[in-house]
Amino acid sequence: MSKPRKKPVLHDCDANSDDLITSMVMRNAPNLELVASVITNGLCYVADGYRAMRRLEHFTGCPEVEIGVCDQEMPNPFPPEWRSDSRRYNRLPCLARALGKVRRPRRATAVVERRLKSATAPITFVCTGPTTVLAAVLKRKPELAAKIRQLVVMGGAVRVAGNVQAVHAGDGTAEWNVFCDPHSFKTVLAHDIPVRLIALDVTNQLPIDRALLDQLKAMAATSRCAEVAAQMWELQAGRQIYLWDPTTALSLIRPDLFRFEYVGIDVVTEGRSAGRLVELPPGQGRLVELATAVDKEQVLACFLQLLGNR
Repeated sequence: MSKPRKKPVLHDCDANSDDLITSMVMRNAPNLELVASVITNGLCYVADGYRAMRRLEHFTGCPEVEIGVCDQEMPNPFPPEWRSDSRRYNRLPCLARALGKVRRPRRATAVVERRLKSATAPITFVCTGPTTVLAAVLKRKPELAAKIRQLVVMGGAVRVAGNVQAVHAGDGTAEWNVFCDPHSFKTVLAHDIPVRLIALDVTNQLPIDRALLDQLKAMAATSRCAEVAAQMWELQAGRQIYLWDPTTALSLIRPDLFRFEYVGIDVVTEGRSAGRLVELPPGQGRLVELATAVDKEQVLACFLQLLGNR
């Protein structure tokens, strides 16, 4: 019996810790094939994020994939202190010596355009940062939307509070990835692409706590992926963080562990509510598949198992 064909995935991220860890999860997943990654100036500085991803590949023994970068600044940028984490990752003991000769990164939009145009099977587009790159590609070549099987986005807050208000004078409804570039998210939603939304509604159920960090540290002796994940998240120990981006990948790897609802949404692009996702009455708005619940124990077990594979 032949093995099931892996699902080709293009990862659009902003190279913070959970994006980089998500990249490892997808590379280790038995049913996904990571064909390329692109990095935006969201929760990182792209040059540092690019180096961190290449160092991560070399340290863990993951095969290199094509990586593109987008150095465009976001309309509503993340705080510099958070973005500077990408510089700190490159100084971690496990990664500082892991970088050999690195070729110059390509332009993110060119990578996405070429990968979609040449794809022989529809690609699943996983976005764990702002949707800036995909929006730019679809504005130039809207026909490429037909090459995307599904867009899986980590972003938004539909039935829960947002997470922007602590450092920005908004009204408390927006989530950072959408708030960072709400117009690009509006652009993407206008295209006929099936959308799965992994919003704060479900990721709030998966905090990264001391118990998880201790499990990763215990695995570090036999898993380089677990070692680097533990060290990255220790850098952010003073903030409450969640399993945002890995959950997005796990919704593809083990969708049976999630509960989804189809809801209509719209996105606010201006004012104090910029980045807010508004749930609309049935039959209105852009229909998306919203994750609303998760089997926390099973998802965490799957996450740890995948990191332990390398």
